[in-house]
Amino acid sequence: MILGTLVLALVLRTWLVMGLVEPVLVAGSSMVPTLKGPSCSITCEHCGQTFEIGTEFQTNRIECLACGFAENSAEGLPVERGDRLVVDRTAFQFRQPQRWEPVVFHSPADSQLTVKRIAGLPGEKVELRDGDIWINGQLATKSLAEMRVLGQLVHQETDVAPRWHGKSWHRNDGVWQIATSDDEWHWLGYRHPRGEPITDDTAYNAGLTRRVFPVRDLSLSTSVHVRGQGELALRFDNGSEQFSLEDKLNSDVFLELFAFDRRCQVFLDGKLVAWNKLASITKIVGTPTPFAIGAKNLDVALSDLRLYRDIYHVSQHEELGMAEPMTPITLGANEIYVLGDNVPVSLDSRHWGPVPLRLIVGRPLGVR
Repeated sequence: MILGTLVLALVLRTWLVMGLVEPVLVAGSSMVPTLKGPSCSITCEHCGQTFEIGTEFQTNRIECLACGFAENSAEGLPVERGDRLVVDRTAFQFRQPQRWEPVVFHSPADSQLTVKRIAGLPGEKVELRDGDIWINGQLATKSLAEMRVLGQLVHQETDVAPRWHGKSWHRNDGVWQIATSDDEWHWLGYRHPRGEPITDDTAYNAGLTRRVFPVRDLSLSTSVHVRGQGELALRFDNGSEQFSLEDKLNSDVFLELFAFDRRCQVFLDGKLVAWNKLASITKIVGTPTPFAIGAKNLDVALSDLRLYRDIYHVSQHEELGMAEPMTPITLGANEIYVLGDNVPVSLDSRHWGPVPLRLIVGRPLGVR
């Protein structure tokens, strides 16, 4: 381990001298949560959850999105510096950048080094509509690895901020459990605070006044421990459509249900076991209970329950409340379209337009 660290340090030092890599300090919040600029940490006075807020929109009172307590003080908090990253200048010498990949380039606005994620590739027609990215008239979809990377945490179940509720289910030492011996389904459902739908709001953007959007693209993950030969059921409800799956389960698994890109996919230990296409509905108001897990004739324990949402890519037309959709942009043969992960505060191709490939510096090392 020590030898490997020394070798890595030597290689990086050599690359630095040769100009193949370049250290950079992140100064803004446009790529949160992937990369963070200067920020402050707050521990909620009510539930004890710790979360971070950016310094650009700091206010005196901060709401904890885990429990809803809105009187957390932001006064006098120390500012933590932004993330450090190293730019690999050789990353694209022998290949083209790929969609969903982070890239470092000189901003067309001020020539400063900037990090964004690629949404559109050379020659493609790009459109942002209802939070999604459309390429050449088709919805851009993601692989399992890409969905995991781009998913932004909405809630991680804790004893002080529980959001899962179900008759006959009980929570013990951070684990939801049930022992069933009948043919009735026993459901454990997620309920968002105040019964509101999940939106693209984040605690990090505290103090930013803007229009928030309900998010349809959600995912659930949990480690499932079972005993018996009964059945486990999953249900996803987006307020307009419902996807359900019932199946025998006789072994412990890591379960993931992704309702991203207008399709539902269920993975057990990373293996796709179910797939269903969701209708192309343009407006969905959301539901306060998007996910539920049911058990029948089965002893179940669920640990590390987490909910995520996809990035909601808002066009300038939607931000301004305009009725007409965004006019698709056709990229040139040497242009890309880039977007920030923290859409509400990101200056990107929505404002500058396409970015010429010649402005690309490289790829941030260790950033997915």
